Amino acid sequence: MASGYMGYSVKELGFSWVKHSCCDYLMFLDNQLGCEKYRESLGDARDRSTLSKIHMYCQQYKDKGICLCEIQKKAKEENEQKEREKAEKEIAEQKALFKKIIANYTEAIRHDPNDANNYFLRGGAYSQNEMYDQAIIDYNEAIRLNPDNAEFYAFRGSVYYEREDDKADDDQAITDFNEAIRLDPNCKNAYLFRAAMYGVKGEHEKSISDYKEALRIAPDDNTIKSLLENAKRLKRKAKEERVEEIMHRIRITGRVSAIVFVLIAVIMSIIHPNESIHSISILRISV
Repeated sequence: MASGYMGYSVKELGFSWVKHSCCDYLMFLDNQLGCEKYRESLGDARDRSTLSKIHMYCQQYKDKGICLCEIQKKAKEENEQKEREKAEKEIAEQKALFKKIIANYTEAIRHDPNDANNYFLRGGAYSQNEMYDQAIIDYNEAIRLNPDNAEFYAFRGSVYYEREDDKADDDQAITDFNEAIRLDPNCKNAYLFRAAMYGVKGEHEKSISDYKEALRIAPDDNTIKSLLENAKRLKRKAKEERVEEIMHRIRITGRVSAIVFVLIAVIMSIIHPNESIHSISILRISV
């Protein structure tokens, strides 16, 4: 890396990743430093011949008055477009795969219309393809044929949760999760689905409780461990936001009652056990 311009390092100049009014190394600093910066952006200039070509390339752009930041911006846009096209292609391939799976299970159902598993599996394929109404129809049929299978209720509940047409869907989702757990207290998926739903609804205590139950069933599952820790973080964040809201109201009113101080102290002792007294003192002074 070049030492910089006029003896200053790149970091000291402060240009590293800053958009500088559409002006960059190529326009205001020495051309060699501009080439080095462009080499960094390409990431593939490892020999003198390549660097020499880039030096000429940079000089041409400098002569034309084109900023490097514009070149980088265009490259970024092109890269983002490629990523979008790649993602769209993967989604299209996935949907095509699930359509084939749906066709296969449809054929299996034609041969044996009393096999609940085929309806359940086709319902899953419908769900993955975001065809929620059809998925619910298949899960309903699977439950009719085998009403004691906890997984059927758990997955139907997950579809109601994903569809979320109205509050009735949320209520039905909870009903299905509860029924799945009643039928099988070790139905891990029911706990996981219900925990996720509680988390979105802001009911963090219930979410944490369900993740703990899922972890009880599968104690070595690292994914569940991560979900549990995330639920705990969300709970702490919610409490911190509540404290901030109370403090904001106090600043507006300009007075603090003893009850409010106690309330804040209790909440903050849960969030930050070692900082609650100090925080209350600061609050008392600042109001």
